[in-house]
Amino acid sequence: MKASNGEVAGQTRRRDAVRLLKSVLDAAVDSGLILRNPARTKSGKTPYMPSRSKTKPHRYLNDEQVARLADVAGDQAGRLIRIAAYTGPRWGELTALTVSDVDVLRGRLHIRRAYTRLDSGQLLLGDTKTHANRYVVVPIPLRGLLQAQLADKGPHDLLFSQGDGKALRRENFTSRHLSTAVETAGTAVRTLQALLCLPERQQTGVYGSSTTQAVRALQERSGIPVTGLVDATTWTHIELADRSARSDLTQGEKVKRTNMFKRLRRCTLAEGAEDFEPLTFHDLRHTAASLAIRVGATVKAVQEMLGHASAQETLNTYAGLFPDEQDAVADRLAANIVAPSAHYVPTGDGHQHEEAPTERRLQAV
Repeated sequence: MKASNGEVAGQTRRRDAVRLLKSVLDAAVDSGLILRNPARTKSGKTPYMPSRSKTKPHRYLNDEQVARLADVAGDQAGRLIRIAAYTGPRWGELTALTVSDVDVLRGRLHIRRAYTRLDSGQLLLGDTKTHANRYVVVPIPLRGLLQAQLADKGPHDLLFSQGDGKALRRENFTSRHLSTAVETAGTAVRTLQALLCLPERQQTGVYGSSTTQAVRALQERSGIPVTGLVDATTWTHIELADRSARSDLTQGEKVKRTNMFKRLRRCTLAEGAEDFEPLTFHDLRHTAASLAIRVGATVKAVQEMLGHASAQETLNTYAGLFPDEQDAVADRLAANIVAPSAHYVPTGDGHQHEEAPTERRLQAV
């Protein structure tokens, strides 16, 4: 099977094609156009179904990493990243949102449409993946970002769009914004450690005490507030120190380094920060699930937020993130268990028998 561009279709596309064919033929049977569905056996099973594509490992960001990535990405891209990381829509759903889909006062996004990219490259606006509408709640600290994103837009304008108002394309957003932001933000700690000339064994990508000490020493030498935090001012002084070592770089390399510092100055690093692995936009959806589960969201709540067709799909995808609560459940059950009556005693046969009256009880009788 080939896609419209002449290339061999991937496993996911082939599975979708088989499902569509079965549905069409089932409809033909129901309408009396054919006697049986040739895509099914007599028992109703499908004789051939392309195997699923290998699942890529999920990447999850913590709150600090989300903020760092969004800060490095810039204004609109950063807002989109934050909204995606805390509400979990699919790319096509997020980019199909219009101003009228946003309720800033109640902090709700009405997800009811989605863009799908066809093989020809055309964007098709249609239903969501599950053909169902849903509302997702935007955390209070992010509602101001929504308000800023709504500025100068009409009710039918896209919430996130290109400069000409047209829908964002994932490949363009990734190449122009996300990839560069991930590369810079995801290696910011290790970059800092290298710029501070820490020993290689201390260039771990984790902002620990040795990094804090080196930052404080640089701040003291530079005559700026000694905080141990790397903010825009500290990044500027690190860049000034770095320029003296650029004499052997080409002009292109110097420009690249200048642009790197420009992005780094947008973020703040503090002790405890960690670098992260390269990720895709869809990993922000996984991040939304992990952050929600971390603060106690139930399977049902995560299912509703992500728009999964069933709770089972949510469990299949994120089962490892939900905590094992068996001990906690047992403790809560223990608090409510009624103790056995005093005159009933356990026996070796697994049953309970009434205790024989004592001599005092017999006398009382």
